[in-house]
Amino acid sequence: MRRTDADGAASVWMRAVCAALAIWAALPFAKLPALLRRIEAERAAEPVPEPLLKRRIDAANKLSRFPLFVIRNNCLKRSLLLYYTLLISGVRGVRIHIGVHKRDEKLDGHAWLTVGGDVFADTEEFVSKYRVIYSSGENGT
Repeated sequence: MRRTDADGAASVWMRAVCAALAIWAALPFAKLPALLRRIEAERAAEPVPEPLLKRRIDAANKLSRFPLFVIRNNCLKRSLLLYYTLLISGVRGVRIHIGVHKRDEKLDGHAWLTVGGDVFADTEEFVSKYRVIYSSGENGT
C-alpha cells in the first residue's frame, strides 16, 4: 500500500531542504529582521506530535552539517534552520539570539536558540561567554 502520510520521511526532508535553500539564498540579500519576520510568519498554531517534531529536528540537524549548507560551521544558518523548524512545528517560547565575544583582540560572533529560556542545541557554558546584541522570537513558553 502506498504511503500518503504528509508528514512522512520524504516530506520532512523535502521541507527541510527547501527551508535550507531559502535561508542560504536569502542571507546575502535580506536584512536579518526581515528574514526573521518571514520565518516567524510560518509559525504553526498548534504543536505537532512529538515523533514528528523529533524527525523534523533530526532532519534539520543533519542537513545543517551537510558541507554545502554549512560553510565554516555556520551557526547562523543552523540556528535559522532550527528556528524555522521549531516554529513550523508549533513549539512555543522559541527565541534566536546573536551574540559577540572578544577573543584575542578579535570579535567573534555566535547564533543560538533558546526554548522557554533554556539553551537549545548548544550548551549554556558555550553561549554564556557571548554578549547578546540581537534577539527575536517569543518570550513565553
